[in-house]
Amino acid sequence: MTKILVVDDQYSDRELVKDILETQNFTVDTASDGKEAIEKLKKEKYDIVLTDLMMPEIDGLQLIKLIKENNFDTEIIMMTAYATVDTAIEAIKSGVYDYLVKPLNKHKTSVVIKNCLESHKLEKEVEMLQQKVFQMEKMLAISQFSSGIAHQLRNPLFVIQSTASYLTEKYPKDSELQESLNLIIRSSQHADEVIYSLLRTTNFDEVKLEKVSLNEVISETIKLTQLQLTRKNIKMIQELSEDIFVLGNYSYLQQCFLNIIMNSIDAINSSQKDGMIKIKSSFVETSLPQRRIDDKKIDKFVCIDFEDNGKGIPQNVLSKVFEPFFTMKSTGTGLGLFFVYQVIVNCFGGDIRIESAEGKGTKVSIFLQSVEKI
Repeated sequence: MTKILVVDDQYSDRELVKDILETQNFTVDTASDGKEAIEKLKKEKYDIVLTDLMMPEIDGLQLIKLIKENNFDTEIIMMTAYATVDTAIEAIKSGVYDYLVKPLNKHKTSVVIKNCLESHKLEKEVEMLQQKVFQMEKMLAISQFSSGIAHQLRNPLFVIQSTASYLTEKYPKDSELQESLNLIIRSSQHADEVIYSLLRTTNFDEVKLEKVSLNEVISETIKLTQLQLTRKNIKMIQELSEDIFVLGNYSYLQQCFLNIIMNSIDAINSSQKDGMIKIKSSFVETSLPQRRIDDKKIDKFVCIDFEDNGKGIPQNVLSKVFEPFFTMKSTGTGLGLFFVYQVIVNCFGGDIRIESAEGKGTKVSIFLQSVEKI
């Protein structure tokens, strides 16, 4: 429901505006001045701030400036009883969506607020799509670069492994050199595994897309993690819609889910008594661009949320989690979520989003194309 903050130093005026808005089913809060408005904006999320122009101490224009400086995600509509062309120009320049003249006309107020909300929604969708395009372009460039480097490394790595293996056979088993040669072999084998994993995340030419039972994949994946869940006494909560089938590949989808669940398990401290992971699935309306599979338009999507109450991810590194080799684990390769992103977005034509707050937990949302039941 739309939440509006009405800011006016005149009690009768703000209560009148509140009554007008509440008759139109808006949730309305009030503030008697700019200072109180800023305090409320720090605590609550408002879709629109409807503010008077003439107020003591912090007037309407100053309040708008403070809202912009603090990056509060809200639209602003100004109210004034002293409307002039100069006032309107100054208000629009300062970043408000529109202005209304007191006393407010109920119909015009409703129209302005409706248009404001639609405009805000479109701006957010455009912003999200721009970010998505940038992310996809960046990931494609990284994938191509990483794939090229990986291919180039495999040949010299093979020479290192084969030469070290030859030398271990030539020199006595108890020699000091033997230990160093074995270290070279183990290290080169590990490097080869990393390269194989990297190549696997950049080439999906052979992957066959098919109808997959979402609940079956989730159920079987949870079984694979049951030991780790039990050891940490983590509660697994499932809120799954029935009979959901998605476009994907069973094996790859299971590997994606396994990576996400294992990350959640690792994020929950062993001493945490209320450790929880929740998996929820639902049909959704999303702003994903329409995809086409075999020239058939797909407009139904399924959202799978993986939510935990672990340690969370710092905001300053949240944008890097899908990049290759980025990891917060001491023993991780940094290819897990990179693989998940590549599969979900570039192979399945879906989307993935992540939200996290340090000390509170993380939610990974996967969007997949829904298909008819088999």
